[in-house]
Amino acid sequence: MNIIDYTRNWAKSVTKWSLAVDQNRGPHNGGCGTCDGLITVHNGDGRHGQVDYTIEYYTMGHLTKFVQPGAARIASTASSDVPNVAWRNTDGTKALIAYNDSASAKTVTVNWGGQHATYSLPGKTSATFTWKS
Repeated sequence: MNIIDYTRNWAKSVTKWSLAVDQNRGPHNGGCGTCDGLITVHNGDGRHGQVDYTIEYYTMGHLTKFVQPGAARIASTASSDVPNVAWRNTDGTKALIAYNDSASAKTVTVNWGGQHATYSLPGKTSATFTWKS
């Protein structure tokens, strides 16, 4: 979700300081004690050694698969229900990443020009929509 927030607010890059953290978001030397990594590696608990992939892992995957180097951030309608961010790639394709943090499905409508697509985004899910003009 942070990736959507950062780039929606016109960040030109995203740096994940903690790629992997334990279930207590550690170790860390001060700084952000509430930041998640891309993965959580359980250490010393009932799931010791197991790995959880966070929403940041999947969002980063969406970002790096569908948003090409040199892409420009384009406007999209802000939504507290379904945070989203959109880009225009150098080849003219568009990509929009959306995330539904609620437990229930939310309807997402993507409008571009005179066309639109509607999708029911399940709870706790991110999705990437791509299209050509």
